[in-house]
Amino acid sequence: MKLNIYIPLVLLLILITSNLFSNEEYSLWLKAQIIAEVNLGLVPGKTRQEMETVDDKSEEIIQNSDVIILHQLDEEGRIINILQEQKTDGEGSDHPDNDRMVESLMQKDYTPKREGLFFTEIGDKLRIKLTEERQIIDGFICREYQVNYTTAGQDDKDVIFTGSVWLDEDSGAPIYLDFEMDKTPRFIRNIHVERSFAFNPETNEWVEGELLTTVEIRFLLKRMTNTTRISYSDYWHYPAEDLE
Repeated sequence: MKLNIYIPLVLLLILITSNLFSNEEYSLWLKAQIIAEVNLGLVPGKTRQEMETVDDKSEEIIQNSDVIILHQLDEEGRIINILQEQKTDGEGSDHPDNDRMVESLMQKDYTPKREGLFFTEIGDKLRIKLTEERQIIDGFICREYQVNYTTAGQDDKDVIFTGSVWLDEDSGAPIYLDFEMDKTPRFIRNIHVERSFAFNPETNEWVEGELLTTVEIRFLLKRMTNTTRISYSDYWHYPAEDLE
């Protein structure tokens, strides 16, 4: 896959500004922002969501599902979602909530946007701290950032994610991150989020490979753990002229 590099004015400003930061704490993070910007137009052609709910006491699988959705451009240049496969087994597998879950996935907009962690300015919404920790992840020697990131939740109220972001110490490419949420819905005890990225140093291609969410559920005498694994593949280039 050949990288179609799109560098708008904001990227040029970042490149120029990065030379002004001799502080290692900020210069490595700026490299991560540049990589995110350069690869903004890469869109997954396929999303697979595998979900499993397990009874913590018996360790039995209560329910599992597997959904595969394709993402393509239509004749008008819009990204459309196509349901390729949907499987649900176990307790309550015919519950309407399962259809609503798939409907929500089908409505997700995959049009590239400058949103999220690496498109947020360091300040009130994003606080970072470079630690002395190093770890080899997927063959990359990574540096750890302790991060506090505030974003809007589904109810438009602020949700704070606290955790670690691991960047390749050479290129600055984000390789892995894990976060805990400060607020959880009713009956939810804890939500742990992990994201893994794929990076090719030769082409500078950087994409999200997997999103893993682990949720601890506490309802009356029930103790359950829900694991949702979303994997992304078959990336393609969104038309550069349509990027904002």
